[in-house]
Amino acid sequence: MPTPLISPLPTPPSRSQSPETFSVDADAFLGALPEFQTDANAQATYLDALAIAVDADAAAADADAASALASRNAAAASQIAALASQTASALSATNAAASEAAAAISEDNASASEIAAAASAAEAEAIVAGIGFKDVVFINASMSPYTINAASNGKLIACDTTGGNIVVNLSVISGLTLPFTSGVKKTTSDGNTVTINCAVGNTFDDGTTSKSVNVPAGFTFIPDTDTNPDVWAAIGFGGATAGPIGSSGLTMATDKLLGRNTSGTGAIEEIAHATLAEMQAGTQTALRGLSPANVAQAITALATANAILPSQAGNANKVLATNGASVSWQVVSSSDLTGVFF
Repeated sequence: MPTPLISPLPTPPSRSQSPETFSVDADAFLGALPEFQTDANAQATYLDALAIAVDADAAAADADAASALASRNAAAASQIAALASQTASALSATNAAASEAAAAISEDNASASEIAAAASAAEAEAIVAGIGFKDVVFINASMSPYTINAASNGKLIACDTTGGNIVVNLSVISGLTLPFTSGVKKTTSDGNTVTINCAVGNTFDDGTTSKSVNVPAGFTFIPDTDTNPDVWAAIGFGGATAGPIGSSGLTMATDKLLGRNTSGTGAIEEIAHATLAEMQAGTQTALRGLSPANVAQAITALATANAILPSQAGNANKVLATNGASVSWQVVSSSDLTGVFF
């Protein structure tokens, strides 16, 4: 079969281009890398197979040489009786040597091709490796503040905030070897925050100098190669994004509302509904949700006479009286009916 060829890569993006042209060229260049990797792997596979075939030819040539040597030794032993046989053996040895030399040349050529293919594959691998993360570094609150520096290239910083808030500081872009990629992710669900700060003189692409993460989510950070201004592109991942709340992937318990009881700014909390008894007695002390069903029941209960009047049990034939502060049931005697005319 013909040697598989590696398709040329498109023109790489240049920082001198306009943002629109840079995005188009970057998309085309990155989009071609998977095909480039496939072509390089196919060529390496082909050359590996070719090297194996050459090795087989060399082995066969070695076997022929060994056979020729044995024939020559036998011919020498019978030289007096068979001069013709000696001549034939010598010719056989010459042919074997020629075959071995040819096999050696083929093996050298195959080795050179294999080295070239390996170099191409290594170059492609280096390009692909520079796109994503190659390692994960796990940190916690005891390691705060943590600095992302040149050694952090290609690494994702996973932050466990169970023990408290974590601050991550980005090194100044001018001190890094570009291209450079790093990321920060909060890995725990708690009320603590991961804060990522730019170095003095650097900003994020939205003009801010600080990012905060208080849910299991994070950012990928890629510095601009231009020297002025020095800007980090912050690409968010994980957590809730735009769109209907029903498709955000977030969950909550049954019969709860979203809000916050804890003092101060922080994560959203689930709030339980006030019970019917709490609404009737006015005993709830924390922020509570009001279930429409519980509100309706409380209104119905308060609207009945039994909920407003004193208990009627054992108070037959009595009237309701007040002392100016509270009401109670009183027995009416004939002396209480003075000044009543019919």
